[in-house]
Amino acid sequence: MAINSQTLNVFQLGIGFFFVFLAFNSQGFIEESVLDSFVAQGVVKRHDGYTSLAIIYASFTLLNIAAAPIVGIFGTRWALLFGAFTYATFQAGFLFLNRFYLFGSSALLGLGAAVIWTAQGKYLAINSQPETAGKHSGLFWALSQACQVCGGIFLLIVFLIHQHSNPEEHYHFGSYFAPSTVKLLYAVFTGITILGALILGLLPLNGENVGNNNRRHEEDSPSPSEVLDPIINPISSQAATEAIVDNGTEPILTSLLFMIKSTFTLAKTSKMLLLSVPFMYTGIVVSFWSSIYPTSIANTELFQLNQGVDPKVLLALNAIIQGFGQSSAGLLFGVFGVRTSKILTKSNIVLIGSFLQLLAYFAIFASIPGEASLEKTLEEGYLISPRIWLALLSGFLIGFGDSCWNTQIFSLLISSQNESASAFSLFKFYQSLLTFLAFLYASLLSLYWHLLFLFVGSLFALLSFIYVEKRSQQQQINVDISEQQHDIN
Repeated sequence: MAINSQTLNVFQLGIGFFFVFLAFNSQGFIEESVLDSFVAQGVVKRHDGYTSLAIIYASFTLLNIAAAPIVGIFGTRWALLFGAFTYATFQAGFLFLNRFYLFGSSALLGLGAAVIWTAQGKYLAINSQPETAGKHSGLFWALSQACQVCGGIFLLIVFLIHQHSNPEEHYHFGSYFAPSTVKLLYAVFTGITILGALILGLLPLNGENVGNNNRRHEEDSPSPSEVLDPIINPISSQAATEAIVDNGTEPILTSLLFMIKSTFTLAKTSKMLLLSVPFMYTGIVVSFWSSIYPTSIANTELFQLNQGVDPKVLLALNAIIQGFGQSSAGLLFGVFGVRTSKILTKSNIVLIGSFLQLLAYFAIFASIPGEASLEKTLEEGYLISPRIWLALLSGFLIGFGDSCWNTQIFSLLISSQNESASAFSLFKFYQSLLTFLAFLYASLLSLYWHLLFLFVGSLFALLSFIYVEKRSQQQQINVDISEQQHDIN
């Protein structure tokens, strides 16, 4: 059976994103540790890695609303190319570290992330029909998730080879990154990102011709990237794309103002106010699994002292394990969601994810020292000594639970919201805002404070989600009864 051209377009789109985020997600795991290695030289200040990530998320939150007009004016291919090159620009800065360039490129990356995800949502929609939407969603999602696992494998290979060939790093204990290692890593990251950008720049545009025909379908079937949580979660991209009425007559500004008004109206409803709690919780989780927890592992020097494992190798293993956690839950409850929905409700799936994450939070509290998120430490955990298997298991459980949360929030919004564009915009706003705030206080608070926020946030998010889903189910039952009575009459 021949593969149609639209599926090939989606495959090429996924390959392009695979390379871009293979590089970016990999560097996200080590950015704080890399920058801390240059503090003594006066190049950067301590915790500038957290500050950089906070700037990225703040920029993305504030500039996300401008992404849709940019895509509308320049088209999807040029928008994808621009967004990808902002990632390359950011990573190239690590080849000649400069604090002002770091923060400036972080702000630019926030804009680029908003643009690339908005363009991705539009390109996917115009290359999908109702009967191919599920297949294309699964295809793009699978490629995007694979980048995290492959990125961890890449880091592991580099660290294992380089620690034997670079004696300089053996004179520094723990998670120190020698300048030669940093240049090697970020030269590769930059090259991989440029390769991804070129693949995106060569995307066929024949799908643009069917954009208007699929506009209604876009409203019912948002982009598959909306179920993902890489360093920048793309759930708002489809929402922003939908805001532009692509009929060639309505001005972009008018469409944008209409989207803003409808979003604020929806935000004031009781349902969205309740859902803002799980939205915000997922934002805190993003900051934790993407940077705070990996940094804590790297700074726990007892892993190397007692168990002989280089912290950088442990970072790579954690990236691989977290990727498997994200992928397995996504496959189980996302790709195969139609089958599992007959057995498990959305609330049950979120309950499973929350329970596993709570176990992970307790395990981290028990075995990882509180100061590890801020500085290198030889301290033990609150209850037990650090254990490699427990640290990796915790990473898997956090990734699995995070995927449970995102897939079910996605499903709830799609199944219950007529205004999907505004709903997903609010999801992204609350999520990215809390991710920004979490990185902002990451340089001030110990690991145990992060775990407390996550523990309490998980409980409140779970209660809010269950209440909203039950109310939605009751409303659907009332609608069905009303329709049956209408048919009888």
